[in-house]
Amino acid sequence: MPRLIKSWSAKKKYFFSSFTHQKSKALHLPNKANNKMMLFPALIWAGVLVFFSTGGQVSPPKLTSLLEPDKLAHAVAYFIMASLLAFGFSRSGVWGLQKHPVLWAIGVSSLFGFVLEIVQYLFFPGRLFELYDILANIIGSLACVLLSSFLIK
Repeated sequence: MPRLIKSWSAKKKYFFSSFTHQKSKALHLPNKANNKMMLFPALIWAGVLVFFSTGGQVSPPKLTSLLEPDKLAHAVAYFIMASLLAFGFSRSGVWGLQKHPVLWAIGVSSLFGFVLEIVQYLFFPGRLFELYDILANIIGSLACVLLSSFLIK
C-alpha cells in the first residue's frame, strides 16, 4: 500500500528521492561518498582545452561581436567544462562541493579560462589575450546553470 504524504514539499522530496534512486540504479552510478574519480572526465576535458588553447599561431581577432564561430566554440567548450565539473563536484563526496556544485563549477571553469588566456599570452608566441574569449568562456559556464536549473525544476 502506498504511503500517504500530506505536504507538498514532502511529496516532492519523496518523488525526487525515488527518481534519483531509480536513475542511479539504471545508470549504475557509483556511490557518492568519497568518489573523487567522478572529476576525471572534467580533468580530461581540461587537458583537451589546454592542448587546443596552446597550439599554433592564430590570426588576429576581428573583435566584431560575440557571435563569431571562435567565440561560440569557446562558449560550448566551457559549457561542457562546467557541466562535467558540476557532475563531478556533486558526486565527489566533498561536502563543500556537494552543497552548490553548479556554482563551484562556474567559478572553477571561469577561473580556468581566465588563467589559460593569461598563460597562452605569456608563454606561447603568436597567441593573444582576448577579453571576448574570457567573456565567451564565462557565458558558456553560466549556460550550464541555466540548463541545470531548467532540468532540475
